[in-house]
Amino acid sequence: MVRHHQPRKGSVAFSPRKRVAKETPRIKAWPSNEEPKLLGLAGYKAGMTHAMVVDTDKNSPSNGMTVFTPVTVLEVPPLVIMGIRSYEKTAHGLKAITEVIADNLDEELSRKITLPKDYDKSEAIAKIQDALDKTEEVRVLVHTNPKMASVPKKKPEIFECALGGSSAEEKLNYALNLLG
Repeated sequence: MVRHHQPRKGSVAFSPRKRVAKETPRIKAWPSNEEPKLLGLAGYKAGMTHAMVVDTDKNSPSNGMTVFTPVTVLEVPPLVIMGIRSYEKTAHGLKAITEVIADNLDEELSRKITLPKDYDKSEAIAKIQDALDKTEEVRVLVHTNPKMASVPKKKPEIFECALGGSSAEEKLNYALNLLG
């Protein structure tokens, strides 16, 4: 008998085709900045529209002409700082040393995580300041406010946001001011 040979039907470029595990992406590389400030933010896609813009590409055939361009509308409600996490440098990368959680957490946050009942913030701040000599990086834990945006959800997204600054001490002082 003759063996049947046939090329595969369809591409395997995007396999396995399934839903993503979480909506928020993992950011592995943050930009560097000398002044202390948050280096990221989160927003929700509210919709799309179009804009008529002048094409400024020199190599485009429509250079200087007004062209139709689709644009995405983002809604960015204010982020809430819910904690501070410090990291030390190890042979295997950054490792979390300790963290500080805010006193008054939003009730909607209980949809995502279990809120701490008895938490001593001053003890955690003392612990994070004691570990400042081996701290390599300080990041803040933030969560979104989907109820302030026009999205049909109540469960907030929780993610880490890096801080700008020249030293870990400067980043920690800025993060403690943000935490309140």
